[in-house]
Amino acid sequence: MTGLYNRRHMEASFYREISRAQRHDVPLGVIMIDIDHFNVFNDTYGHDLGDKVLREIGAFVQGNIRDEDIACRYGGEEIIIILPGASLQNTHRRAEQLRIGIEGLAVDMYDEEHTVTASLGVALFPEHGGSIKEVIRAADCALYKAKNNGRNRVVIAEKALSVCCKDEDEDVS
Repeated sequence: MTGLYNRRHMEASFYREISRAQRHDVPLGVIMIDIDHFNVFNDTYGHDLGDKVLREIGAFVQGNIRDEDIACRYGGEEIIIILPGASLQNTHRRAEQLRIGIEGLAVDMYDEEHTVTASLGVALFPEHGGSIKEVIRAADCALYKAKNNGRNRVVIAEKALSVCCKDEDEDVS
């Protein structure tokens, strides 16, 4: 539906790209995107609008990443982007550009224009984890910090991952 790769492709790509990053001693950036208040679209306007929002954000993301980057629908309204060879600074800069671009999208439906925002978490292999699971968890925790701190923002993962803020506040949909 989104035009993005699925989770299975993301996992296979992640294994390949982590192996490549280790072999060439380069970083691997990860951005996790979650559409803010997505349930409101579905609950208020129905799943047709929610689906349209997902399609438009998927097309926007795909059109605003490098050819070698891999954008995948992680689940629900979450998207993961794998950025081979990207530094933390470049991954953060790309995430901020995506956030601003998503904020500028206007989804037309039912004779109304709907605006969308997103929260983004940024992590880097190997800085924020030595495995796929650890890096995704670090990006996810950063994403939930963005949501807990007001949404529509980018947060970089902390170096020492102790307790994920997702566990602190489950009501961040």
